[in-house]
Amino acid sequence: MINNFLNAVGFLSVLPLRSKEPYQPGDLGRSALFYPLVGVFMGALTAGVNYLLTLLFPPMLTAALTLCFWIFITGGLHLDGVADCFDGILNASPPERRLEIMKDPPNLEHLVDLASSF
Repeated sequence: MINNFLNAVGFLSVLPLRSKEPYQPGDLGRSALFYPLVGVFMGALTAGVNYLLTLLFPPMLTAALTLCFWIFITGGLHLDGVADCFDGILNASPPERRLEIMKDPPNLEHLVDLASSF
């Protein structure tokens, strides 16, 4: 059970918490039970960092630094998903090509799509 929790933390964050046992088929699926708990933990950690930053910096800088911390701790996992969505939605290619683009590893197109959304 603790191995599943550690696998969830390792998958959803950049924290160096990993199960010491080698991965087996289905481990990632079993760790999904702990995703909400890991999300609460990472949210609380980010909220704590935000609170400490409010003591030191003005609100806009605090917000920017908190966002940077969240991106760092999650490894940009959510932003990669958003970028993939924009790649698929904003691309005028046939559906098969859109799916192929969304499966590609991150590249400069992701940054352009994400920046153009703001």
